[in-house]
Amino acid sequence: MILEEINISTQELQALALLDSRQYGFLKLSAPENDKKKVLVLKAVKYLERMLIQAQNQKEHQGNVPAEATAGTKESPAPGDEVKIKTESTGGGGDQTPSTDVEMTDLSDKVKMEVDEDGGEGAGSKPTAADEDKPTSDDPSRPPSATPLKEINIDPKTYCKLGHFHLLLEDYDKALSAYQKFYALKSDYWKDPAFLYGLGLVYFYKNAFRWSIKSFQQLLYVCPDFTRANEVHLRLGLMLKVNGDYEQSQKHLQLAQNDASPCTFGKLEIRFHIAHLYEVQNKFKPAKEAYEQLLGDKQLTPALKADIYRQLGWMYHSIETLGEKSQRERF
Repeated sequence: MILEEINISTQELQALALLDSRQYGFLKLSAPENDKKKVLVLKAVKYLERMLIQAQNQKEHQGNVPAEATAGTKESPAPGDEVKIKTESTGGGGDQTPSTDVEMTDLSDKVKMEVDEDGGEGAGSKPTAADEDKPTSDDPSRPPSATPLKEINIDPKTYCKLGHFHLLLEDYDKALSAYQKFYALKSDYWKDPAFLYGLGLVYFYKNAFRWSIKSFQQLLYVCPDFTRANEVHLRLGLMLKVNGDYEQSQKHLQLAQNDASPCTFGKLEIRFHIAHLYEVQNKFKPAKEAYEQLLGDKQLTPALKADIYRQLGWMYHSIETLGEKSQRERF
């Protein structure tokens, strides 16, 4: 099977290196103005997934070959799955390293990925006629033309980066799969705040609140000054409200409201959730006052105004402490 060539320039690598879970909610790849970035991210995903597939094929192929047949050499994947990696250094010359680490953050090299139709390492690696006459191993049964294939070493960070890309594309299932692979391979995963944030976001949107809370709390513990700490506090507040931990919920919602950093939720939306927190605790008077204060804000969006009227309407309909039934119904 002949696969198309994938080229990633140094400039594109630099742009991709800046993308991680912290851009989630701020960089909308589905927006028309971000079409070019979306194409680049999709290309990077395709590139990384192909590298992972080739590495897996190489590993499986080596496992299926008897030990005596693989002594002193690295066997290539099955024909049709072969993809060649070339690294063109932007600096000076030098010998190629014997292995390739697949990682998007390496900005010093220009990585080119293309199909090797003949299964070799390139024109320069093909044995000459003179070389074919020389024995390449002490084992006389080894074909003289067999050439070692550069081993592909997959850095665990590759899975983390792939998870970030899938998260930005809002493909939560694939993001979770990649993040979990990184978690399994990296014993000190907790040292990567962007990973903990991305994992927490994925669990949040899959309604796995227990695991999302755990990831976010671990993130705040290891990195209390995290760039998106307000986003973390906001989601912790929402999840803890659902779980019935109202005291901790209010604490995190207040921290999110007081944080001046950019946030995907507006201040009025956060105030609405605080008012709703009062309501679910049966603190109806503080909830009513908070809702009515919001209605007086001129920057209130139509959607949020509708939500406030819905909550107030239900409270006036069902809560007797807000007045006589006839008065409540007139509201």
